[in-house]
Amino acid sequence: GILGAYGIGNAEVVGGVQSTRPYPAEVLSAFDGAGAAAPVLPGPAAEAIRAFLQLGPALVIVLKPPMELIENEELQGLLGSSVGVVYGSFNFRRVLDAYEEEGPAKLQKVLSCFASCLVTERGLAVGSQGVLDPTNVDFGLLDDRLSGVMKAWNGIAARDLSRRAKQGAEELVAAVEANDYAKMEKLGAQVARHVGVCQCIGAAKGLQICAADPIVAALILRPEAFQDHVKPSSFTVTPTQQLLWEDSPGSSVHCLRAERQHQGAVLEAVCE
Repeated sequence: GILGAYGIGNAEVVGGVQSTRPYPAEVLSAFDGAGAAAPVLPGPAAEAIRAFLQLGPALVIVLKPPMELIENEELQGLLGSSVGVVYGSFNFRRVLDAYEEEGPAKLQKVLSCFASCLVTERGLAVGSQGVLDPTNVDFGLLDDRLSGVMKAWNGIAARDLSRRAKQGAEELVAAVEANDYAKMEKLGAQVARHVGVCQCIGAAKGLQICAADPIVAALILRPEAFQDHVKPSSFTVTPTQQLLWEDSPGSSVHCLRAERQHQGAVLEAVCE
């Protein structure tokens, strides 16, 4: 497995809320025979999360929609001695989609349960087009298996997003014809986002990583490089399900938010 291939031991994998999205076969097989696979526990995930949190203060890294935490008040109560580092963006939109009007309050509650919580989103930290690609990272250091995984994921993402962009564009045309301004705003933002990702993948010839999870890794490894841009914050939600963050002195929730003129320097720090 991939963890064994890179010498990462003492890890367990627990299945959480399942996704209906297809998983590339070439990704599943890329690390076959590369090392001992981490054990996959049968679940439910809540039991494993509870056991982990009961060990004492922990660093909780959230790189997926936090549905297990949203849906379990007992787990929320165990977060009070731990620090959370959370990637938002799609993960937060998934919560908002699932819970509609209750989504913002449920999300805010979970983030506030941590002793301290640090949130980051690509658009806020490095700009909506920020990526790690051959122009700013030496991908020659990667082995063929990892670069193959990267290209496979980019391929499936581009195919999916191009289909969604086409459908969204058709719906956008109908909204324009009907003078439905609310739908025009929402659909326009969605189509632009999908097209932008496809453009980035094409420019990098499939060898790029969205500057999302790498920001989380950089924050953990080099927090001093970002301290000027981490601020106590709270959020509101727009009609297009975007979170607008603003200063909130005294909040236990902090957000990495860089002014536009500083986003290039933040991306450079992530790449380093």
